[in-house]
Amino acid sequence: MSILIPGLYGLDAATAWRTFTKDPQKYLDRVAKDKSVQKEVAYFAQKAPKFENVDALVKDRRALQYLLDSYGLGSEINNAGRIKRILTENPNSSSALVNKLSDPRFKAMAASLRLDQNMSKLQRFSFRETIKEAYVQNEFEQSLGAQDPALRQAAYFARNSDGIKDVYSVLGDRILRDVVSQVYNLPAQIAVQPVETQAAAILRRVDVKKFAEGINTSGVSQAALTNAKNDYSQIEKNLSISDAAKTQTKIVQDQLTQLVADYGAYTALTDTNGANAATITIQQTAIPQAVGFEQELRAGNKAIDSVSTKLQSLLDLVAQASDSNNSLSSLKTQFTDLVTSINTSITDAVVTLPDGTTENILLNGSNNSVTLALNNSGSAITLNRFDATDLQTIVANAKTAFDAIIDSNDSDNIILAQSRILNSVDRSNVINTTIETDLTNLQSTVGSTVFAASLQTTNVIKGKQSVDDGLSRIAQIETLLDQIGDLAQTSQERLSTDDRSDLEASFLDYKTQIRDLITTTGSAGLDNLLNNSPDVSYEF
Repeated sequence: MSILIPGLYGLDAATAWRTFTKDPQKYLDRVAKDKSVQKEVAYFAQKAPKFENVDALVKDRRALQYLLDSYGLGSEINNAGRIKRILTENPNSSSALVNKLSDPRFKAMAASLRLDQNMSKLQRFSFRETIKEAYVQNEFEQSLGAQDPALRQAAYFARNSDGIKDVYSVLGDRILRDVVSQVYNLPAQIAVQPVETQAAAILRRVDVKKFAEGINTSGVSQAALTNAKNDYSQIEKNLSISDAAKTQTKIVQDQLTQLVADYGAYTALTDTNGANAATITIQQTAIPQAVGFEQELRAGNKAIDSVSTKLQSLLDLVAQASDSNNSLSSLKTQFTDLVTSINTSITDAVVTLPDGTTENILLNGSNNSVTLALNNSGSAITLNRFDATDLQTIVANAKTAFDAIIDSNDSDNIILAQSRILNSVDRSNVINTTIETDLTNLQSTVGSTVFAASLQTTNVIKGKQSVDDGLSRIAQIETLLDQIGDLAQTSQERLSTDDRSDLEASFLDYKTQIRDLITTTGSAGLDNLLNNSPDVSYEF
């Protein structure tokens, strides 16, 4: 899959790379929170403990794709026979297929999983978390590649360059080989030559040991080197700030321009005696209820996601109870705490609706649905509600069975506890799927519905004026940013010994003007949409 990474999408490759390297973990976390990624993580977490053998894993294409992606081998999904052989052979055997393949990732996967011995690693929560981190990293790099192939190669190279010990480490990894070939202008024909010839060609141009050791500089005075690094760093910093500011300015400008267009149709759209009269009557009641629907769905979705994660942890505790080396009393304490946390997640999914009443979509008391019409043309949204007390009962029964376990040989109670947790997982998955479907339908239907009801027209007028003011100040900021860019260019063209005090004075003046434009509205009483204040809602 390809994800549009917030904060990086839409930037040119150089700017995106500079932005990413300032705080890599922030952008990895954004990928991890993507709904499509979370769905695949949840699916694998549910399925992995149930695989009895490699055959079962290979037959589940979705789970296998997840696993292969985690090791950077997603393109191998159609080579099920080869993957099965790799996973069922001892990777330490000289006759194993992985020891005949040039790509080291195959052996890394086989050695990490050791499914030739048993399936126990896939049943361990901690190991699945390790796979999850690798999966998120791979999805991040894949998404960078969809934006610009060079970005993916850069991220992959930065992550793996420390592991380059010799020239064959480069040749055995397609992406590392591509990067080195492009940087050092190696001809494409080298790929079809004998491996020894390829190694010699690379070694003539590259000291691969420096990837691990770092590059030592000689023949240059330390003072000159320090000055050069400082100058380069400052220029890069100024240019990156300017590039990032221009990009963000363009994003805000586009948003405000669209708002202006939307406001232009406002008068005709909300005329209570006009073409939308019937729809307005319906929507004046429906809009607050639709807001309530979304509040309930999001609260329920957050709660059931938390429950699903904790159920997987319960399964992990059951698996640990079969090991005599583990403290059974400690496991029971952890089990009790998780069950309490599950019940808290469910009961805390309560929201206060626009009409002042409270509702918990997971503890509604009945498994039913409510449909709300948004206009007189058939647009409607549905809210499914649940009585999740049955889920709580199954979890409580699982706790009873787990508390009754005598020792690691008490297979009856261990199996009973595991069976009841798996039933809980099935129930939570049904609820989760239904809620996510309702959320998708709500967003799709609301997004395609024209809303004509005007509930706070005074607020809307103030919103239009604030948007127009923001656009005006954005245009002035754009001009100042261009002038700052000119200053940087002028500074670069001067000799290192030249006086730059005039440029510094101009820069400080431009910076002050930009700060004033961001912090102060053009007219008193308007909302400032440029100063990173909390979002303002101008309700219709």
